[in-house]
Amino acid sequence: RAGDTMTVRIDGTKTGTVTLTGPGGLMDTFSFSGSLSRTFTLPEDMASGTYAVFATLATSTGETIGTKQAFDVAGISVKVKEAFLSKGAYAPTESLRFTVRAQSTVDLSASLRIWVRHPDGKSEFLAEKAVALTKDGLLDESSTLVFTRRSAGVHSIVYGIYKEWLLLASG
Repeated sequence: RAGDTMTVRIDGTKTGTVTLTGPGGLMDTFSFSGSLSRTFTLPEDMASGTYAVFATLATSTGETIGTKQAFDVAGISVKVKEAFLSKGAYAPTESLRFTVRAQSTVDLSASLRIWVRHPDGKSEFLAEKAVALTKDGLLDESSTLVFTRRSAGVHSIVYGIYKEWLLLASG
């Protein structure tokens, strides 16, 4: 789980310098002479997912040996239940009404960021809105969006739910 303390243990027959890298900015270098055990704490604000710790041994003979160990983290998980526009087609001067409904595994303050992708492939930032996600509730957030249509064609709404710069969900 996010916030847990992890232990890394490495055993081998070579000696040298080992570098450990992993989530949460883990990066440490140690002398290695056959056995090593180190602990580190996972950040509290990690998203759920699979992460890895990497170990690279630079031996005294100039050889480089690497390994990794993957592990799953039960952290922040946001699931979008639905996201939709209030209607299928809009007039060129008409404002859009966009709604997103989402659930979270933890209570947290986040940001809903919304862009439009124009038919020429270029994106335009439209809005950012502070939202509160709750463990036992459903986020039900609607936004009125205004943008200038540069050309005729299909425009797409793209959104992300972020905790600072950590992307939690998107569509």
